[in-house]
Amino acid sequence: MGARFFFLVSCLIVLPGFALKGQSSMVITHNREISPSRPVFLDDYYYGEKLLEDAFISIEYQKTFMWDTLSRKTCTTTDILLVGSNWVKYQDLVKFKYDTYAKVDYDRAEKGLGKAITSDVYWASFYDVYLMDLSRKEIQFSCRLAAEDYQVKEPAPRLNWSLSDSTRVIGPYQCQHATSTYGGRRWHAWFTLDVPIPLGPWKLGGLPGLIVLAYDEARQYEFEALSVSDEARPINLINYPYRTITRKQYNKMFQELMEDYYTFTNSHLSGSGFQYIGEKGSKYPKESMTFSLIEKDEK
Repeated sequence: MGARFFFLVSCLIVLPGFALKGQSSMVITHNREISPSRPVFLDDYYYGEKLLEDAFISIEYQKTFMWDTLSRKTCTTTDILLVGSNWVKYQDLVKFKYDTYAKVDYDRAEKGLGKAITSDVYWASFYDVYLMDLSRKEIQFSCRLAAEDYQVKEPAPRLNWSLSDSTRVIGPYQCQHATSTYGGRRWHAWFTLDVPIPLGPWKLGGLPGLIVLAYDEARQYEFEALSVSDEARPINLINYPYRTITRKQYNKMFQELMEDYYTFTNSHLSGSGFQYIGEKGSKYPKESMTFSLIEKDEK
C-alpha cells in the first residue's frame, strides 16, 4: 500500500537533482509551461468507495486561473459538476475518470490517462473535491497536500447575489448577469434559466439557474461551461484516510507548500521511508508565493 510518484516537469525537460530515497520513481515530462513543476502522487492501493447516488445532470467546466499572479501566467484545466437529488460533487475531470478506471485496474488507469495527467491537470488541485450534502447544507472539501489527504467540513455558502438587467448569449443559452462577494473576492456570474438548477462551478450557486460563466473581478479565476449532459454518472465518496483540518489551517499549509515545497513535503513524509533530496544533497531554495488561493482568509 502506498503512492506512486509521477513528476510533472515543464517544457519537456527533466529537471536535475530530483531524487527519492526509499523507492525508484517514474518521471513523466510535462508538455506545458507550468512552473514550478511538482509531482502528482498517484495511489497504487484502492481505498474503496461508497456510491452516494447517480447524478441526473453533469456539467463540464473549463477552469482558467493564474498560477503566477506576478507574471499573470495562466493554466487551464477541465472540471466536472455532478448533480444528484441529494448530493453535488465538483472535481477535476481527469481525476474523476482516473477514479472510474482505478477501482477496476490501476494499470489501465495509468495507461489510459497518463498523457492527460501530464498535460491536462494542475498538480496542486488534482485531488481537490467539493462534495455538498444538500439535506444538511454542508460541504466537505477534500484535497491532497504532498502525499497526505485532508478534509475541511464547513457549511455550504449562502451567497447574496445582486441581479442586473444585462443579458448575453453564451453558447446555446440566454444568460443574465449577477454579482456577489464570497471568499475575499467579488464574483461576476452569468446564469441561464434554461437549466433551472441553482448551482455552478466550485462553490458558486444560489441563482435561479445554472451558472454558465463566472469570474472574479481580478480575473484570477474563470469558469465557463463546456457541456451539459443528462448521462447518469456516479457520485462516489472515496475512503481516503482524511485528516480533518480547518479552512485557515488549509490555507496556511497550502501557502507553506507553495513557498517551500521540499521542506513541507519531507516533513510530511517523515517515517514513510521517502525523502526528497537535492543534487548532491543540496537544499532547494524557497520560492515566492505568487499563487492566490481561490478562497482567501476572511479578515
